[in-house]
Order: sequence, then structure tokens, then C-alpha cells
Amino acid sequence: MDRSAIAGRRRRGAGRLIVLGVAAVLLAGCANTIAGLGTADPLAIPPEGKPLGYTPSDFEIKYAEADGPDQIVRDSLDDIIKYYKSFFPDVFGKDFQPPKGGYFSIQPGEKHASGCMDGPDDPTIVDNAFYCSFADEVAYYRPLIDRYASQYSDMQVGLVLAHEMGHAIQAREGLLGERSIVKETQADCFAGTWARAVKDGLAPHFKYNEANMDKTLLAWALELPDEVGSDPNQRGAHGSAFDRVSAMQEGYQQGPKACRDNFNDSRVFTSAQFDTDPAGNASDDGQGNATYENSVLLAQRVFDVFYAAKFPDLGGTWANPPVLVGGSGDPTCTSQKVVSYCQANNSVVISNEQALRDVHDRFGDYAVVTALGFAYGDAALTQLGYSLTDPQAVSAVSCLTGALSGDLAANGATVYQATLSPGDFDEATVMLLSADKDSPTVDTGDLSAFARMDAFRDGVNAGAGNCGV
Repeated sequence: MDRSAIAGRRRRGAGRLIVLGVAAVLLAGCANTIAGLGTADPLAIPPEGKPLGYTPSDFEIKYAEADGPDQIVRDSLDDIIKYYKSFFPDVFGKDFQPPKGGYFSIQPGEKHASGCMDGPDDPTIVDNAFYCSFADEVAYYRPLIDRYASQYSDMQVGLVLAHEMGHAIQAREGLLGERSIVKETQADCFAGTWARAVKDGLAPHFKYNEANMDKTLLAWALELPDEVGSDPNQRGAHGSAFDRVSAMQEGYQQGPKACRDNFNDSRVFTSAQFDTDPAGNASDDGQGNATYENSVLLAQRVFDVFYAAKFPDLGGTWANPPVLVGGSGDPTCTSQKVVSYCQANNSVVISNEQALRDVHDRFGDYAVVTALGFAYGDAALTQLGYSLTDPQAVSAVSCLTGALSGDLAANGATVYQATLSPGDFDEATVMLLSADKDSPTVDTGDLSAFARMDAFRDGVNAGAGNCGV
């Protein structure tokens, strides 16, 4: 019995960097009609976050309630199925057939079960949503959907269902035999194509909102990856945060044909098991965990090595900025961010060390490296003669930080005397997605989290030469 679920095992801890050697309410009330005037069109002002002309879907879901999270799922499935039907003939050469087994909303205590559950108390459904090929059905745990909607956005709910319907595509096209991690990220890719359909106005029940999309990417990174250090080849593996967010963005940008063609056993993933260092010096605690102090020292070293090597090709000579703690010492540098770059004296500034320690403790050591990467990237752009007020500056900085990360992954031991451990790409992903324009940690301007992550991924995959500098 195959149940292709949305969630991997919830992340229980951050991965660690191995150091070698050193996410208009309608007002109720009475309406008086003035004689001679027509009444207002109730759809002229749609509910908050809904497109003009929004009408709640009556899509059939077994055991569903009349409103609340179940209504979001009705709207989602209605739009997703229509969208999948629209591209299926061109991509797969035939019509899309929706699941024949139906759709099920499961709430604890209601004693309901789907055809793929062993009974009302089957723990499989708890905090989960799944497509079941055995019964050709989709089932979801209503409290999970409610939490996703309230904590993140309606888009998060829709993408969960789009992911499960991606598994329905796989079942129809014989794609379920691939490795689990391939299957799950491919379903993420199909979900990303639906997000683009919302952006393009092809989903009558959803209105695209950039902030909601950013929340959804953060939810994908925080809620859905496998536990850091788990085996990516095991049955049920879903992939790392970087793997899953990247797959969704790939579908969003390249469309369903890319989802069909780009996911197979040769695809490279960042998800990996923890390894042990025979010499016993892999990290400060022997478990791949660098301290805050060593994370900062490492960042200084690897960014110096990286930019010194790349600058000749970028057209300049690198002057490594010192790291100053507590302030820049120059009155012209007034950034209130925890990490910033001071052009006046070419320095990387940590204005609040405790706040950066908190980033380390909350997200992991590579989140610190990534945060410092924004300042080093600003230094690089400034030294190359670019203006940091250019809207593309933060995009280039994200890309360059990704290029360093990709280089570390490929050449860490030989070039940098350091390697990335499982979870480091996830820590960078969470840092990039959570550092919005109101973040106290780094300055990301008005660039969306989606765009930051996309630029970082470009750097990882294609290197510094693809960063537009």
C-alpha cells in the first residue's frame, strides 16, 4: 500500500558545519436598500485575499465541514484539478483523470476513515496529508490544514494539495517506481507549477500575493524536510529544505515539462547522512557542530579565499574586510542591522553579537556564515564598483553566497580546509527565507524571499559567473 505523504520527518535539529582542523474582511451587518437604486454586487468586493468574482467551491470532500479549512481545500482541489487538466495533454499526451477514490477530511474524534486508512485511529493520517495509489484517493488531517492556513497562508494549503495531486500524476504515468526522494521532490515541482498558475491568474479561487508565497516557501523549509542527517535513499525520504524549495521553484519557473523531465535517479540532492571523521577532529564536539566563535572565524577565512580566487575573473582585486564587533567605528556607517558592511573603512560589522549568537543557536552555524555572506557580498560589489542601492544588488549578493556554498560543497576539503555537513544548505535556506525586509539580522531591501532563494540556488548550481557581476 503506497501512501505518498506531504511531510517528511519533522526537523529535530539543525545540521552542522564540519570544520576540518580549526514561512478585506467583509463587514457583517444590515443593508438598507434605497428606492430606485440597485443593490450592490456582493462580488464587487471579494473576501480578503480572494480574486474578483470569487465564489466558494462546492467540490465534494467526504466528511468535510461547511467552511473553515475544508473550504480552502475545496477551493484548492477545484483549481488544481482544472489546472492539471489544462497542461496534461500537452505534457503527457492524454487527458488527466482525477482520483477516482475521492477526497477525505479526517478530524480526530469523528471516527471517520478513508479507503487507505486501517481505521479511524490509524496514526498515518495524524499531522499528514497523502495521496494513496492503492485506493487512488487523497486524504488530509484537518487540524494540520487549519494550522497551515492560520500560521502561513491559504497558498500553503493549496500547495500541499497540489503536491499530493502531483503524486496522482506519477501514478498515472508510472513514475512511482523512482527513489522516494525523487518522487517527493518531483511532486514539489508540480506543486510549484500550480503556484505559477495562481500568479498568472489561472486559479479562480486564489489571488497571488508575494508575501504569502514567501511564507509558503518558509513553511516548506521549516515544516516539510526530512530530519537532518537521515538517509536520503531510504523509503519515505522527502529531501532537505534546499532540495524541496528548489524543486518547487523549478516547477514555478520552468513549468510541468521540467517536472516531467528533470527528476530521476541521476538528480543531485543535498540531503545526506552524517558521516564521522576517523581523526576525531571533524568539529568542536565531534558531531559536526561548530561553535559560534568558530563559525565566525570560518566565515572570515572561506569568504577571503573565495573572493580572492574569483575577483580576477570579476575584474578586480579583493581587499578582505576585517570583522568588527560592536560597531564600525565610523560615524558615516549607521546601519542598525546585526550584520552589515561599512564602506567607509571596508569592514564587516557585527553590531549585536548576542543577536548573531541567537541566530546560531536557533538556525545553526551555517546560518551565521550565510548572514555574514551578505556583508561580504556587499564588500565585493562595492569593490567592483557597483552601487548597493541597485535593486539587483541583494540578488547578486545572494547569488555570490550561493556560489561560495556550492564551491564549499564541491571543493571544501582541498580549497577551504572545511566541508559542509548535512543540514548546512537547510540552514542557509531558512536564513535566506526568513530574512525579509523587516529582519533585524541583514539588509535584504525589498527583494522577496522567493527571489533571494532563487538567486542563491543559481549561485550554487552555476557559480559566481552566473551572478551578473
